[in-house]
Amino acid sequence: MGALTEMGLPEEQVHSYNEGVQRGGILVTVTTTDDQVAYAAAILARHNAVDCSRRPEVWREHGWTHPEPHGPLESTP
Repeated sequence: MGALTEMGLPEEQVHSYNEGVQRGGILVTVTTTDDQVAYAAAILARHNAVDCSRRPEVWREHGWTHPEPHGPLESTP
């Protein structure tokens, strides 16, 4: 997950992505031009992509606390 912080993502967001992957999700990143953003979003939506900005809120409602027990940005073995 350290690569995400190197890309400039906030640490809290990286922890959320890490939690999603640990729960069996797959993280997809897309690099595109401004005029192709809607096209890329449509492709992801067509394949039932999850809105990662909303997922941590749902997890917190069910007891998740962050950072994860492995410590900040450490990968699990």
